[in-house]
This record gives sequence, C-alpha cells and structure tokens, in this order.
Amino acid sequence: MSNPPYINAAFRSSRDYEVYFFAKNKYVRLSYTPGGTDDKILTNLTLISSGFPSLGTKYVRIDYDSKQLVGSIRNIADGFPVLNGTIFESGIDACFASHKESEAYLFKGDKYVRIHFTPDETDDTLIGDVRPILDGWPVLRGIFPVS
Repeated sequence: MSNPPYINAAFRSSRDYEVYFFAKNKYVRLSYTPGGTDDKILTNLTLISSGFPSLGTKYVRIDYDSKQLVGSIRNIADGFPVLNGTIFESGIDACFASHKESEAYLFKGDKYVRIHFTPDETDDTLIGDVRPILDGWPVLRGIFPVS
C-alpha cells in the first residue's frame, strides 16, 4: 500500500477531544470540536519511528479500554453497507471514534466522512457527504499534504 500525502492513520487520544493524525513518517496531534472548525494544533509535524498496519478492505473492532479485539476481522462492505458506492468500500486509510457517542471519522486519500454507527448492526448512516479533508479540517492547511 502506498503512503498518500494526507492521512495514513488516525486515532483518538485518551484525552478528551484530542486526535493524532499520521502521514507518511510523521504525525500531528490536535484538539478538535466534533462538527466544528475551531481545531488547534497541539504538536507540530513530528517524525515517528514506525507506522500502523493496514487491513486493506477489512476491519476489526477493538475495545479501547482493554485493548482487545471484539469479534473477528470482517469485510468493510459487509459490516458497513452504507459505505458501498463510496471511496471507503475499497479500504480506509485511517479512522477514529469521536468523543460523540456512536460517531467515527473515516479518512481515505484527501477525503473524509463522519459516520453514525451502531456496533453489530448494519443500519449505519453517513453524517454529511464525503468531503475534502482540508474543507472540514482547515486547521490542517499548510500541514497536509505532506511532501
């Protein structure tokens, strides 16, 4: 899998409303407001020593507190039919669970979408359209794309 110049991986911090974004061999940490655009950079682009593995067209649930797998590895299209017909049906570069209940942010290339999900159900909904990352996260202008 190639490393796109935008987000390769992302995860929510253990601190409220903080997220890490990884691109190529660097990361940035920021505070965010769900659905807002008043985000703040907390840590500028910094080198990282290792990346995160990609599951391609598969996904797995992880219990954030116990750090254990919940269930087995599944196809994205089977577990999230709402993603069929979007760029996300063939893979997700990065995602993180929002601090808002049952919401997550999905990233692929230079695009993202918010999703409302219910674990073990398949009636998830997209919150808005698939959008360019820099439109929804303007605080990242000048940081992404990483060259």
